[in-house]
Amino acid sequence: MDAIIDKHHLLENIAPPRMLLCGGSNLAFGIDSKSIQDKIGLPVINMGLNAGLGLNFIMEEIKSAAKPTDIVILSIEYFLNSDGNYGTLPI
Repeated sequence: MDAIIDKHHLLENIAPPRMLLCGGSNLAFGIDSKSIQDKIGLPVINMGLNAGLGLNFIMEEIKSAAKPTDIVILSIEYFLNSDGNYGTLPI
């Protein structure tokens, strides 16, 4: 969870345009940001942390940081709801 400090430091110190990856641990542990950055030629900031924080947290965290020239990718876990509780899918 302390990684959020480093992630916000990057948001504050890397000028746009940049790609912002937003979501849970699927991004934190499943994406090679450096590889994407090398391919697209833009800085990539992986904001992925933990789905348990909830969709509202993820959205609010990035809302104030994203700039008009940023590319924002929202990749959330399929079961995530707004309060961070893990719901079940209707059958």
